[in-house]
Amino acid sequence: MKSALAASLLALTAVLASPAKADVIYSFVQTSPTWTSPGSPYASTDTIGVVTSMTLVISDQAAQNGFSVRASSGGGASVAQTDGVLGLFVSVFNGPFPNGSLRYTLADFTYEDPRQPSSSPVFRLSLAAAAGGMLNGTVAFNNTSDEARLAFDGTSVVQGTFNSDGAGACWYGGCTFSGVQQRLATTVPEPASLAVFGVALGGLALARRRRA
Repeated sequence: MKSALAASLLALTAVLASPAKADVIYSFVQTSPTWTSPGSPYASTDTIGVVTSMTLVISDQAAQNGFSVRASSGGGASVAQTDGVLGLFVSVFNGPFPNGSLRYTLADFTYEDPRQPSSSPVFRLSLAAAAGGMLNGTVAFNNTSDEARLAFDGTSVVQGTFNSDGAGACWYGGCTFSGVQQRLATTVPEPASLAVFGVALGGLALARRRRA
């Protein structure tokens, strides 16, 4: 019983000492109302229901090395330099209007097809880690009827624009909004560490059973 318990404790120690994967998650959430542009007939009013968000997941190694991401698809040209990017999700909800829920992933920003006409949807991604670790650059898309852009400047504050053809108050002159970005690190044990952890738990359970 004592030997099993000792082995379990050694296994737990190995888990604590083993390397872990710490992916870095950047998130943007809109915090202000979406305001119409000064040239709009709806000037100085906030629109109904426009909400924008984004999530970017970077590998721990890329984050440590100071990553730089560049991707472009559509409009007849494609380029993708996304080493270290594990995921991207951009969402815009434009209230109750037709096609009001827009969702795009990394696949949309890295889609390669040289036959794409210049009038096809366009996606642009250009981001890098600023000195303080926050994002710096832009994320933009134009699906030929809706257009959005997020501008990151290395601080927590992010500025955005949105324009939609005939959908709400953002059809004339576009709309602006702002929000905040956050940087989070999630530690995920490596598969080998998880296996050792399982063995340790089994040893503890065996020791308790024998004691009973």
